[in-house]
Amino acid sequence: MAFGQLNKATGNEEYAEIARKTFDIILSKVNNPRGKWNKAHTGEVEQGMRKGGMIK
Repeated sequence: MAFGQLNKATGNEEYAEIARKTFDIILSKVNNPRGKWNKAHTGEVEQGMRKGGMIK
């Protein structure tokens, strides 16, 4: 939100692009905010956590 406001205040399109990219990332995580760290996914992350809490 801040980059969108900064774009409005300065007219700098670079800030608008940062705001759009950030918003796109937020929208992509709406259904699965934790991504590969979601408990529904199995694999290396889960196995790494079982081995002393370190992810390799």
